[in-house]
Amino acid sequence: MKEPLFYRAVRGPLAGGFKAIYKPSVTGKENIPENGRVILAGNHTNYFDCLLVACETKRCVHYLAKDELMKGPLKYIFKGLGIIPVNRRQKDKAALETAEAMLRDEKLIGIFPEGTINRTDDIIMPFKFGAVKMARDTDTPIVPFVISGKYKPFKKSVKIRFFEPVTAGEDLEEANNKLMEIVSEELQKKKEKEMKRTEKKPEDREFGYKFLTPFMRPLFKFFYSPKIIGAEKIPSDSAVVIAGNHKHVYDQCLTIMATKRVIHYMAKKEYFEGILAPFFRAVGCIPVDRSRRDFSSAMSAMRVLKDGGAIGIFPEGTRNKTDDFLLRFKTGAVSMAKKSDAYIVPFGLTGDYKFRSKNLTVRYGEPFKVDNMTVEEANAKLYHEVERLMRENLDEEEKTA
Repeated sequence: MKEPLFYRAVRGPLAGGFKAIYKPSVTGKENIPENGRVILAGNHTNYFDCLLVACETKRCVHYLAKDELMKGPLKYIFKGLGIIPVNRRQKDKAALETAEAMLRDEKLIGIFPEGTINRTDDIIMPFKFGAVKMARDTDTPIVPFVISGKYKPFKKSVKIRFFEPVTAGEDLEEANNKLMEIVSEELQKKKEKEMKRTEKKPEDREFGYKFLTPFMRPLFKFFYSPKIIGAEKIPSDSAVVIAGNHKHVYDQCLTIMATKRVIHYMAKKEYFEGILAPFFRAVGCIPVDRSRRDFSSAMSAMRVLKDGGAIGIFPEGTRNKTDDFLLRFKTGAVSMAKKSDAYIVPFGLTGDYKFRSKNLTVRYGEPFKVDNMTVEEANAKLYHEVERLMRENLDEEEKTA
C-alpha cells in the first residue's frame, strides 16, 4: 500500500509553513521509528494537533478522525491525506479494521484516545480503548505523545514531547491506564510548573486546615462525644492512606480529631460548587467527579502521598444508605497506596451522630503495606479489616449496654 500521493506533495510546504508560524518546541522525535508499524497516541487540544504531530516525521500519519470531515467540501483533501473516518456515534469496527490493516502493512497510525478535543477543565479526559486494542491485536508499539501550551503565532508557545515506545499486553485496561498515566503525569508536571511560574504567592493548602481544626476538634468532641480507639496507630510522618466505611457527612471529622497530621480528604466535587466551597478548598480537600473515572483527582492525591502526606478516602465511594453492612469497595485506595508505597490505616466507624452520643465510635487498625499484593488481594484485605473493626465496635457496644 503506497502512501497517498497528495500527502507526499503537500507535506513539505505545510510542515514548513506550520513551523514558521507556530515555532513548536519538539523533544523526543527520535522515538518515532523510521519504518515499521507504529501507533502515535496522545492528548488532543486543538484542530492543529494533527499537523503538529505530522510535522515531526517524514512518514505519512494516517489519522483516525471524525467522519464529519469526509462529508463537506474538503472531503477530497482529507481523503488525499490518508485520513481514516470514524463514526463516533457508535463503535466503528470498520474504522478499526481499516487501521489494523494499515498497521499490518507497516504503516503509521495517529490517534487521539480521548476521542475529541479536550474542552474541559481536566488535564486529560478518559482514554478510549481503540489505541491499545489495535496495538495488542497487531503487535504494534505505541509512541505516546504530549501536547502542551497554546497555538499562538510566532510565540513559541506550543510544545510536543514524544516518549519511548510502549507495548500493550493482553490486559487492555492495564495497558490503557499505563498510556493515560504517561500522558497525564507529563501534563501535570507542566501544569504545576506553570502554576509556580504565574502565581505571585505559592498556595498553602494546609494553612486553612491548621487554622480551622483547633476550633473544630473541641466543638465536635463536645457535641458528639465520639470514642476514638487506636489513633496512635496512624503514622506520624510517612505517606499514609486512611480508609474506612462511610455513613455520614461528618465521618472525616473523626479522622481529623484522631491525628494532628493534615489529612487531605477525597470529597465529591459537588462540595466545591456551593457556599461551602471555600471551606473545602481551605482544608485541603481534593474534589472528585464521581460520574466518571476522575484521573485528575487521583493524580492530586498521588502528589500528596509522594510528598509523604496523608490521604483520607472512603472506598465505598459514597455514604452507605442501604441495609447492607458494608458496600463493595472501589480499588482507588489500595491502588494509590501500592503506587506510592504508602501505608494503609483501616478504620471502622459505627454509631449515631446525636448530641452527646453514647455509641459513636471509630476504631483504627494496624497500618499495613500492599506492595507485595495484587490490587484485588489488597482491596479484599482492606475490606475485611474495615468489616472486622466495625464488628469489634458493635461487640464492645453490646457488652457495655
